Amino acid sequence: PTPVPFVCPTVPVFAFPPMLGDVAPNMVAATVWVTNGFILTNYTAAGAPISGFPLPLGFVLPGPLTGLGFGAGILWITDGAMIAGIAPPPAPGCLAGPPLVVVPPWPLPAAMPGPILDVAYDPATATLWASSAVGGLVGNLLIGGGVGPGGVFPGLGACPLGPALTGIAVDTTKPGFFGPAPALYVTDGVMIARISPPGPPAALTFYAPVACYPFPGAPLS
Repeated sequence: PTPVPFVCPTVPVFAFPPMLGDVAPNMVAATVWVTNGFILTNYTAAGAPISGFPLPLGFVLPGPLTGLGFGAGILWITDGAMIAGIAPPPAPGCLAGPPLVVVPPWPLPAAMPGPILDVAYDPATATLWASSAVGGLVGNLLIGGGVGPGGVFPGLGACPLGPALTGIAVDTTKPGFFGPAPALYVTDGVMIARISPPGPPAALTFYAPVACYPFPGAPLS
């Protein structure tokens, strides 16, 4: 067979900047979305591109992307000051036109100072979690605006994290506010802390036996 080159733009290899770019797994499809702030690409677990498309400045958000999340079939994007939800065009991406804006942009609430560097969807509460470049803050945000039931708090846990939290993820095995306390993973790019609102270390489990550990491939987004 003759290999067919992928026709749509993909995220090129780039030096890790302190503010731009992110990754977001699609846990259902077992794929991962990647952005360098200007292009979004969906890859298989083996690294093969499935879909790719550019996101021009001003089309959805004023600035390049600093954070990316995926949940409820939506790509949640942020430029650090605003958040929006888009439906990616069908594969291979760029040939089907621009992405559909399914949740219009909204600004961060005053209680959550930006820029934020990552967002993560919480399926238990249908809210977003965000990590800030300011004060090591973590915030639970309502989709469309406002602070969610998890509030805003320093996300340090048991780790000596720096003030800029470059990444956040939700432990979806923990069902959230209507069951056991939710667990979050936050990172400053070097260390990873597993926490529960309003910031203490989360309960340890067989798959998460420590509350704080270094990431060997730092920096991490």
